[in-house]
Amino acid sequence: TSGNYRRYIESTKNNHLIDPKQQQSQQNFASITLFSHGTNSDIDAYATAASVMTVEKAIVFLKGLDIGYILMTNSAQRFVSDNLTRFVERP
Repeated sequence: TSGNYRRYIESTKNNHLIDPKQQQSQQNFASITLFSHGTNSDIDAYATAASVMTVEKAIVFLKGLDIGYILMTNSAQRFVSDNLTRFVERP
């Protein structure tokens, strides 16, 4: 999970996820949670990359990978991948 809700400087508007094109803190996502059978370092990199994209670009990017996702925007929208049950087991 990557998000802008804990790591910031002085206010949540200055979070640690920096959009390299804008050279500013990203403001699209409150949280991105990824599910995979892959390595943690890859998933962390994917979450960070997706966090600085627009919602639409992030969804296209994540759909191209073999992962599940839950995206929470700063405006309280939630996006859940169709394949999430492949990665999550219920007790």
